[in-house]
Amino acid sequence: MKRHIKISILVAAILAALITGCIQLHEIVMPSNIETNSEFEVHVKGSINPQTDYGPEGMAIAMLVPKAWDVANTAKLYLSTSGLNDRFGIADISEEPMVSISDVEFPKATGPNAPYAGMTWQQAYTVRHGNMGNVGGEMEWLVFKNGTTKVKTNGDDQSKRVELDVKIVFKTTDEPIKCTMAFEYAGELEGWDGEGTGISGFKANIKTAECKVGDGTVNYLEYPLTSTTPTMWRYGDFFAVNFTTKTGDNETALFGEKEIYMCGAVYLEDGRKVTIDRKDNFTKMDILDETTFQKYIFPTHYFGLPAKTKITEMYLYFTNKDGSKVVSSNDFEDGFFFRQQAR
Repeated sequence: MKRHIKISILVAAILAALITGCIQLHEIVMPSNIETNSEFEVHVKGSINPQTDYGPEGMAIAMLVPKAWDVANTAKLYLSTSGLNDRFGIADISEEPMVSISDVEFPKATGPNAPYAGMTWQQAYTVRHGNMGNVGGEMEWLVFKNGTTKVKTNGDDQSKRVELDVKIVFKTTDEPIKCTMAFEYAGELEGWDGEGTGISGFKANIKTAECKVGDGTVNYLEYPLTSTTPTMWRYGDFFAVNFTTKTGDNETALFGEKEIYMCGAVYLEDGRKVTIDRKDNFTKMDILDETTFQKYIFPTHYFGLPAKTKITEMYLYFTNKDGSKVVSSNDFEDGFFFRQQAR
């Protein structure tokens, strides 16, 4: 048992020295087909060219992920290495669990990193990198570290690199998301490189990867034309449908209209399709501002159905009074798909 502990500390000590060197994130291995309500693996691969005079140090990885996945509580991260045996004659680390430091204070926030003083890792990453172009849904930055005991050691031959592989097991929800995820290596005790000052030896190495879950109809990469209040609801609930006539610099056909009506279709448990296509006070949307309109509905009532009718799908589109201008989905025949959220 004592021998095992000594070996573990030796591995940790060597990794501590390696992590403080110049690190490179080479690639993100992301599956092309990801299902809703499933697990999938991502591999973040990189390498380290060790340098001396740093440590103790730990490996940290930051990632930008959909907030709906609750990654902090549902994901599992594992660190593996290759090259330790070639360099030091000891076994490589194999799928060592990583732990969250998202709420830990960002380290060594001095010099160029002074603006991040007092922030947590999560806050610092949010300020530094933002949402990376995800404008149609909520994303969050999370940071994890390797779990080995860190013991300071001296560097040695820097001619060989040690390869890193962080395996992340994510769990998706029933939301068919399309988004940009991002990953970056950093130093647990050193933070970032300090804008090229060499504070920690960690160079900028952030990389992005597009993630598509299911059909990707909930597109985080575009400003949403439609939304709901609240965001979590089911077909049996009372909620509001929101529509905007302009997203970013893009104006829809209904931009400038003062009266907008909401029509559409629902599919029922027995396979029937029921539509609403009228332009009157019942379907007229309320004006929230110059470009935003809203309509509160009970889906069954809105489509003239008994209260206990089971709706399986709901689609809505938006039109002006005479129907000459219509904004609808490019992906679905009946309109924008409003998918209920599991709770």
